[in-house]
Amino acid sequence: MIHAISTSVYLWSGLLFCLDSSLFFLYEQQPIYLLMAYMISLLFYRPTWPQLGFMLFLACLQSFLYFNIFGLSLLYFIPAILITHRLKHMLYMSKIYPLILAFGCLIVQVYGVELALLGLHNPTSYTAFKIFGTLIVVGIFSLKIMGYNKTTAYS
Repeated sequence: MIHAISTSVYLWSGLLFCLDSSLFFLYEQQPIYLLMAYMISLLFYRPTWPQLGFMLFLACLQSFLYFNIFGLSLLYFIPAILITHRLKHMLYMSKIYPLILAFGCLIVQVYGVELALLGLHNPTSYTAFKIFGTLIVVGIFSLKIMGYNKTTAYS
């Protein structure tokens, strides 16, 4: 089962990148962060460094397409990777940790990057929809990945 996850990570990452980009170009805003949700869900289930590198490259490319600044998403993905790596060794893992990490990344993305750095003002209802929708997707991805990887998760 682990081999099935490792080979499909690149395919799912590319597919979610294309879906995120098409939603952005269709609505001129990003309603849900699918690639972020997948990456955060996967961080708790032993991704390899090439897989992380590929997903980080897609996230950087995505920030270049959206904001014309390559690597802007590294402001919250690098700390998320470090926090996840530390949590795996210090605490017993729970299903709530991906949701907490995703919420933190979304707060940094919406208020730190978009509002403070770029000056983009979104309505509160749109921001709440974005956060709520992404957290639901993180929960679904986490449950799906955990179903594939029950015996080796969190080790």
